Amino acid sequence: MHHGPVPVLTRNKGYILKPYRTLLFVSAANEAMVLTGAASGADGLILCLEDLCPQRERPRARLLLPALMRRLAAENPGLGLFVRVNPLDTIDLSFDLEAVVRPELDGLVTSKIDGPEDIMRLDALTTEWERRNGVTAGQIKYVVVPETAECMERCYEVAKSARVANVAGTISRGDVAHALGFEWTPEGTETLYLRSRVLMASRAAGIRHPLCALWFMKDDLQGLEAYVRREKQLGYRGAIILQPYHAAIVNQVFTPTQAELDSCNTIIREFEAALAAGESEVLFEGRMLHGGAYQQALEIVQLAQDIASLRSAGADKP
Repeated sequence: MHHGPVPVLTRNKGYILKPYRTLLFVSAANEAMVLTGAASGADGLILCLEDLCPQRERPRARLLLPALMRRLAAENPGLGLFVRVNPLDTIDLSFDLEAVVRPELDGLVTSKIDGPEDIMRLDALTTEWERRNGVTAGQIKYVVVPETAECMERCYEVAKSARVANVAGTISRGDVAHALGFEWTPEGTETLYLRSRVLMASRAAGIRHPLCALWFMKDDLQGLEAYVRREKQLGYRGAIILQPYHAAIVNQVFTPTQAELDSCNTIIREFEAALAAGESEVLFEGRMLHGGAYQQALEIVQLAQDIASLRSAGADKP
């Protein structure tokens, strides 16, 4: 879909995704499963109107979603609410946006995005439905899950685009595997470059809480934990998940432990004492630490505080 140079939209720094440890995919047509997802402990839900929602069920799901979203927001303050919409080249997308661009919505999860020009088109449509449905202009953020080779290649341009709050690193056995031809393994060696590329692009674009996706082996909980621990080591801070019972494991992995916080607080104290004494480095547990380690410690402590407040009442929705 890319036909020559296009202007790269400057990323609005207001589009910062909260530090969701888990965003749970669930079919928008299955109200019982949506409510189960809300009670699972996941930090946010992705109500899917695309792959997980059969075509014949989408009209009914769209009719139910406004009231269901209001209920979820009222009963679960702080729960992130996202909707997976259909691709730009389908008539479904207009119906999706009319139904779900509501004050309760945090963002859209995109489908089949190739590059920033697609984000521009989606932005125009979203802006129109924000205006029509009484939503604060610019409220709706985008989470982009790369599904095409072109999106993978242009992930930095996508990450810099307006409204994009996250670009998820993926180990998908579906669209990405088909697009690039790799053979999926639980260890993820074949996708390490892709996940690293998306992570680098995200950080360079100012995305501070990158998400990884998706673990498809629903009953392999040991594999799930090993996967998210590898992603945490790589630099990811949360995950998109497919099963409600995965939330507890993933939340635990992405929540800083007390031991980590104790270590970070010690680094902060010692580094600040060194700065006050005119020094620019400290010796900590046999290692010389510089400003980067201090900044990382501050970030982890702040992350723990932000996670603790995720589900609190008075989240930043209108």
